[in-house]
Amino acid sequence: MKSTLTLLLACFACLSPSSTASIVVEHDSPVVVGTQLAEPIGLETLGGVFTTLLEKGCRLPCEITETFSTAEDNQTEIKIFLFRGPAAMAVKNHPLGAFAIVGVPAMPRGRPLVHVTLRAADGRIVMRARDSTGAPIRIERRSDQRAA
Repeated sequence: MKSTLTLLLACFACLSPSSTASIVVEHDSPVVVGTQLAEPIGLETLGGVFTTLLEKGCRLPCEITETFSTAEDNQTEIKIFLFRGPAAMAVKNHPLGAFAIVGVPAMPRGRPLVHVTLRAADGRIVMRARDSTGAPIRIERRSDQRAA
C-alpha cells in the first residue's frame, strides 16, 4: 500500500505544472557531432535578422542562457524561431522550428522574465525555459515557419 501511494504521488508530481520546461529541438543533429559545433545556432530577431546564440566551433557540450520578456502588456506567451546556419538573415538558414513559451504571467510589458537555455550535446539540441517568478510554463512546438 505504501509503495502504491508513493508511486501515485510521484506520478502526480510529473503532471503538475513547473516553472521550468524543456523540449528537444533537433534529434540526431548533423551539427552536434565530434568535439565542436559545426554551425551556429540562433534565433530570428526584429527584421528577420539571425542572432547567433551558440557559436560555430564552440566545444561540445555547449550552452547559453538568454533572458526574454514580453513586448506587449498582458502577453502570456513568447514566440521563439530557431535556426542553424551561417547566413545573416534567418530565412536563409535551416529552420529548427517555431516555439512558444506558454504560461508567462500576464504583467505590464517587459516585466515577466523567462530564462531560455539552448544546449548542444550528445547529438541533440535542447531548449529549456524557466520563469523567474516560479509561474508554471511549458514549451510548445508551433507550425509557424518564421516571424513575419
